[in-house]
Amino acid sequence: MGIDHAPVQFTKADWGLFGNTLDGMITEINNENLNDIKSFDGVFSNLINASANSAIPKFAATTLKSYPRFIVDLIKVRRNIRKRKKKLKKNSEEQKVLNCEFNKLTHQIRVSIKKYTEDRLANFLGKLGPYPASSSTFWAIINRARSQKKGTGIPKLMNLMKIKQTYLLQY
Repeated sequence: MGIDHAPVQFTKADWGLFGNTLDGMITEINNENLNDIKSFDGVFSNLINASANSAIPKFAATTLKSYPRFIVDLIKVRRNIRKRKKKLKKNSEEQKVLNCEFNKLTHQIRVSIKKYTEDRLANFLGKLGPYPASSSTFWAIINRARSQKKGTGIPKLMNLMKIKQTYLLQY
């Protein structure tokens, strides 16, 4: 089976199919090629892997956040613009245009993600009805929405200007 990052669910395997596939492949083995342990080991590993691939379902790793296609496409366009910006000289006219386009896309992505998240939460709450049962997913979503959002740590320029003005007015 080898090591991979896609999980394998052995509980959902079709063990009857696994056994039948293995039996069918064993009868097709050419015994003349099995002269040493190394060749036998290779054939045995191939049999097990082929049978497992046919009988054991594999599941791709799920992403934590899956956004709609249009948001993902906007993110890809923004990444391409960022790559093009890095290749250009600073303060060139084309870079100024790309900066403007990049900032507009960033704003559009943020607004789209916020709207999508709000719609998803409203849909979730609509499914629960007017009297939701105490469930862990319900309270996890509610507490996440209630929690205080942490800033980036960089103060906003307007706040600094107000602080500076009040400081200068005092002296």
